[in-house]
Order: sequence, then C-alpha cells, then structure tokens
Amino acid sequence: ISSSHAYIADGDSGLRVVNIVNPENPVEEGYYYSPDFANSVAVSGNYAYIGCGLAGLRIVNVGDPQNPVEVGHCILPNWAAGVAVFGDFAYVTAQYAGLRVVNVANPANPIEVGSYDTPSWANNVAVLGGFVYVADPDSGLRVVNVADPANPIEVGYYDTQGIAYGVAVSGDHAYVADWTCFEIFDCSHATSVDNQDLSRMPINFSLQPPYPNPFNSATTIFYEVPVTGHVKLSIYNILGQQVTSIVDHVMVPGSYSQFWYAQDLTSGIYFCRMEAGRFQQVRKLILLK
Repeated sequence: ISSSHAYIADGDSGLRVVNIVNPENPVEEGYYYSPDFANSVAVSGNYAYIGCGLAGLRIVNVGDPQNPVEVGHCILPNWAAGVAVFGDFAYVTAQYAGLRVVNVANPANPIEVGSYDTPSWANNVAVLGGFVYVADPDSGLRVVNVADPANPIEVGYYDTQGIAYGVAVSGDHAYVADWTCFEIFDCSHATSVDNQDLSRMPINFSLQPPYPNPFNSATTIFYEVPVTGHVKLSIYNILGQQVTSIVDHVMVPGSYSQFWYAQDLTSGIYFCRMEAGRFQQVRKLILLK
C-alpha cells in the first residue's frame, strides 16, 4: 500500500491496483494478469514484487498505475508464497524450499543469491533491518539473520501453539497469525549482537572503497555498521546534486554490500556519501561507458 494506491494479490486474477485517495470510494485503476496464482505482494518504489506460485517472483513496474508492466522474474525451486522487500533484496518463501533471497537491484534481471531451508513449508515472511521473520506453519516463527544475503543464518525460533500462517514485525516484536490464535513475540534476544560472531562485528562505521571502480553500469559499495541505527547511502553528481538514495534504513550491526545499478546515468564522476548519526564519509565513483 502507498499513500494513494493499494496493491492486491488476487489469486487467479493477478495484481489489482486500486486508487484509495478517496477511501470511501476506492477505484481500480489497473491490473496485471500473473502467469500463476498471485499469493502475495510487496511494493517498493515503482515496483511491485509478487509471490506467484510456480511462476516464482514476478517484478512489475507500477509507476503508471493504469498500466502495470512486468519487467523481470526469477523462477524459484517451489511454490512462491510470501514476499517482503528491503533495500536491494526480495525475501520469498518458496513452500517446501524455505526462504529464498533474491537480489532485485536490477529489476529486469533478479538473481537468487542465498537461501535457508526452514523445517516446515515456509508460508509467509516479514523483514526489518538485517533480519527476516518466517511463518513456518508446522515449526512456528523462525528468525533469520540476512546481514550476509548469500548466507542466511537462523538465530532464533519459537514453535507456536498452532499453525504459523502469517507474520508482521515492528521494532523488537513479531506478530503471528497462528491459525486459531494471534500471538506476539519479543524477538530482541534473537536479534541481539549476542547471537552473532562478535569477532567479526565492526567496531566503527565505515564506507569501504567500491568495487569495481571505475565501473561500467554497476558496482558494489561496501560499508560497516557497529551499532543498530539509521543508515543512509546517497549518490551525488559532481555538481553536488543528489542522484539517488540506495540505502535509507535502520540497520543492525554487521558488514554489508550494496549493489548500485547506474545504467541510466551518463559517464562521469559521482560520489557516494554514508550518513549514520554524526558519522559521514564520502567515496568517489567513476562511471565509464
């Protein structure tokens, strides 16, 4: 949902885009017929990400709500059910194939980069910071550290009373629809630094040199976060004008990499600035085409 539109995964009818500017009179503006059953949808920027059954993850440009257009897809090992998006990654539950991590930095070419096989048939998913929360019906709530997207690690779980079917997260708490009841879990211990390898935890904020640099169309920016807090990475041109914001989230401690896809920009010098509280650091980027 956005301030003006709701996006509905409508099963056999695909994605429905509804104008909700007037909440008393919602009006459907556009639709996208998905190739398989549309189970769930997440929206980030101008894109909708659909968990689309055996058709995997489908990425739809909804910049024009009246004309949603698919721009990319990623086939997964099994039935794509739930989907959540954070930064450049989509987190998809593929039933009986666990959690799948898909790099969506280039929406036209999403690539699966990591996975975690949950004990049960993973149904739904939520994400906040560096952690993913999976509703895994027969084995409850699973909390997975995705600070390294290529190597998701489970850091905590709770075998709920019923069948964990849906999940949402806010702050330290996860909210689980458990089929016959509604349960609230304090996940602060699962997401604490105590559950991570302290010998590998950064001790300072740091914006590392990007690689490759110079680069053609795409590069990866590396940065480190020693404490939980809001982190922003922005790209500026040589005139000091902001081109885009590539990270703008609350992040947990860890070492991160951020893919930047600059295909639509002209050759030249750009700057990446990292801001976290009082910390600021800038790195120069050279785009050559």
